[in-house]
Amino acid sequence: MKINTPILFLIFNRPDKTKKAFAAIRKAKPRILFVAADGPRRGNESDIKACSDARKVTENIDWKCKVKRLYRNENIGIEKSIPGAIDWFFNNVNEGIILEDDCLPDQSLFDFCSSMLKRYKNDKNIMLIRGSNLAGDHDGSGKYYMSKYIGMWGWATWKRSWKLYDSSMKDWGHPKTKEKILSLFDSFWEKIYWKILLNATYYGKTNSWGYRWMYSVWKNEGKIITPNINLVKNLGFKGKKTHFVLRSFEIDTGKINKPYSLVKDNTFAAISDNRVSKNFYGINPLMVFLQFLYYAFQ
Repeated sequence: MKINTPILFLIFNRPDKTKKAFAAIRKAKPRILFVAADGPRRGNESDIKACSDARKVTENIDWKCKVKRLYRNENIGIEKSIPGAIDWFFNNVNEGIILEDDCLPDQSLFDFCSSMLKRYKNDKNIMLIRGSNLAGDHDGSGKYYMSKYIGMWGWATWKRSWKLYDSSMKDWGHPKTKEKILSLFDSFWEKIYWKILLNATYYGKTNSWGYRWMYSVWKNEGKIITPNINLVKNLGFKGKKTHFVLRSFEIDTGKINKPYSLVKDNTFAAISDNRVSKNFYGINPLMVFLQFLYYAFQ
């Protein structure tokens, strides 16, 4: 397999996980590869070796490939390093696949993303393609559906979409913007959950660039292509319960086969998104109350 679509590989200080993810990239043999690495944290001696070892993994290129590297000497943190790396990526290409060091993709992810990037290149309503399916659903009438959740465990997008990334969330303070975004959610508790979380992000109480990206997609009414089967396994998620995600989701991957057809059932996406809300984010009255208390005292 040789992938023509450029790939951005994001790494840091996890050489063991980097080896696994990079083995999948090597098997796909991309013709263009970008590698971005944040620097070691100040005062953390173990980071120096770990960051160096992770970078060495990606230097084992044994196929014909154009490589660009962004190696930072000092740590700037995930809030700046990942968006900065994506900025750098899209200063060089118009579309591409983005993979972090703890995300292990099935090989079919690469062709699926490449095909969707080509198919929806000029459809501004589609803002990205995700490789993960956290709903655990499957519909036999098609291979993918349109979701409102972005998913960043292996994903792809266009320069045109990433240009809409708003790190300052400058319009979140406008009532009409809040109303438009919160109207995406069916239940009262979903609306309160995301209002609290986006408020916390806006006021700097969480450093998640992912929530800022999610806000940017929602503000622009973007749709997210989601495969009917999970194509990416997160190697670093086991046991983690951060950002109020209650459950560990180390979901096995499957393979998606051509032809790639859109699910015909228009209600399927809503049902699947509701399952992600309940099962992945754990949205319920108690969760919302705990979330409120957590951010209220920060």
